[in-house]
Formats: sequence, C-alpha cells, structure tokens
Amino acid sequence: MAPSILPLSNVNLTTSNYAVQVMVVEKNIPRMSTSSNSEYQRIILQDKEGNKMQATIFGYNIRILQNTLKMYHTYCITNAAVGQTPEKSRFLENKYQLAINARTPVEEIQIDGLTLRNMRYNFTPITDISQVRVPDPKIDVLFAILEVGPLKLINDSYVVDVRVVDQGMKPTIISLWDQFSDYEARAMAALPGSFPVAIGLRLKTSTYYGLTLATRNTSSFIFNPPILEATALQSWCVVNANKIRELPTTPTQLLLPNPTEESEAKITKIANLPVFIQKVEFLTIKGIARVIDFGQKFYYLACSICNKATNAYGDGNFWCNYCLQKVPALAE
Repeated sequence: MAPSILPLSNVNLTTSNYAVQVMVVEKNIPRMSTSSNSEYQRIILQDKEGNKMQATIFGYNIRILQNTLKMYHTYCITNAAVGQTPEKSRFLENKYQLAINARTPVEEIQIDGLTLRNMRYNFTPITDISQVRVPDPKIDVLFAILEVGPLKLINDSYVVDVRVVDQGMKPTIISLWDQFSDYEARAMAALPGSFPVAIGLRLKTSTYYGLTLATRNTSSFIFNPPILEATALQSWCVVNANKIRELPTTPTQLLLPNPTEESEAKITKIANLPVFIQKVEFLTIKGIARVIDFGQKFYYLACSICNKATNAYGDGNFWCNYCLQKVPALAE
C-alpha cells in the first residue's frame, strides 16, 4: 500500500506507512553529543502549511547523507522513525522529531507552494535589540561578519566573540558559547569574502558587553543564505566597505530598554526587591540618584579582551586570570 502523505502536524508516535513533503530550512553543523560519544546533526523541516518539525541524523549516517537534505531544497521523506524531542532540546511547538538514517527513503521533489520565495523571517535590526521587551526573547538577526575573535575561557566555559553589523551601522557582539565556539566559530572564520552574511536564529540578549547577543543551546546559524534580504545586505556592505572598515573595533553598547507603560504600573520599591531570583529579570525602580561620596571612582578597570573586572592598578598591562595573558586594563 502506498504511504499516506501527511502534514507534519499529523505525524506522531503512532503514525505508520506515511510520507512528508518538506523543505529543509535549517541544517546545523554536525557535532558531538554532550551525553554520549556519538555525533549528531540537527535539521529543521517545514511543509507547505508552515508546520515545522525537528529531525536528527546520528553517527555514521551523517557522512552517508552529507550530500542529501540540502538547505532550501524540497524532499519527500518516507517512514522516518518518530520520537519525542527531549525537553531541553525542544524549541518548536511540535513535540515530536524524526530520526533519519541511511535506510530512510529521501527523494528530492518539487512542491507547489513551497519554494525559497515562500520563506519568511522576522529579523530584528541590531539597533532595535534594546526594544525587545518579551521575557527570555528568542531573537533572529541578519548580519555581516566583521571579525571572529579568539577562543577564550570564561568561568569554565569557552566563548568566541564575533563582531557583526547590519545597515544600522551600529556594530555589536554575538558571543558563541561552548560548542558554538568550536563548530560555528570555525565555520564563520572560514567564510570567503570581506563581509560574509549570516542569519542567527533564536539568539538571546546578553549584558556581557552592555546589551549584546549570545547563543543558547537551541540557537542556529545559516551562512550566506540565498534570500533577498541577505543579498541586499551584501550589496550594502560592498557600497559602504570603507565606512564599515572605519567603524570602532569596540562595539557600540546598546542601552537596556526603557520602561514600558505596563512596567510603569508595576514599579517596585527598593524595600520590596527580592533577595533571590532564579533567572534574570528586569525590575523597574523609580527613585532619585544622589552622589554621597564625591571621592569615589565612577569607573572600574577591566580586561580589554574579556571585559572582566580587575583590581590591577595603573595604565600598564596586567595578567588576566581569565584570558591567561598580559593585557591592557581599560576603564569601564
């Protein structure tokens, strides 16, 4: 009996003898699992109704299928094993995922109503990051890469800071943490051209350098995407290459968002501030700032590379215990 063609929303643990017609809209760099010694590759599939579903390729199947399931190509996938997405890895409404291996029938086809022209992204301009007011935002950005920094060890975690810009001409930092500092950082550094363009998906805000961006476990990157917005950004970079090269190497620090009307109605008194919070949150406090001691310093010295505070004195170089090298101290 021929398999039934189903939308992704109808695929679950009890589904059998089925096929899905989908486009590959994300395809991560293969990486080692943190819980085992096996390698895996995460893929996001989308059907013409707009439903999305995670899919994973494991182990030796990655090499066998490395030229299959290309970005923005459309396929018919038949009878892939269905499993439940682990909660810590899940970021879609669909709680199921497909496990694709070398035995899974995968055929490239044309699908009416599902082409690259149908792809829609909701990019946040870099200059608007400070205006994002939803809790724990998952931000999508389109950017040009200016510089991929060195690998650094910060509090037992590895990080690579990538300096990026868009048409707003306000450079910022995307901090690639942990596995992203290895796989994606190397891929970015190897991209050809002066200002390669990339998409960052499901990034979070960070206060590491003012208000910047950073990866989370479920973040993803698409390099040199063949979409109109990316082509426009690449053309803009070519026209404005000289201006871009003159931008400051230290990114412009974006301010934290101003209080909204809703937060104004929830002003917290200092006496009522919580002693302990489980996750980062912004509280609106209304008050008057007064300087009591005019002899105090209104700055601190920090490492010029990792931005960590130091008790070093003077303007000379000091040994940074985080970067493990001698660096200049900068006033923050």
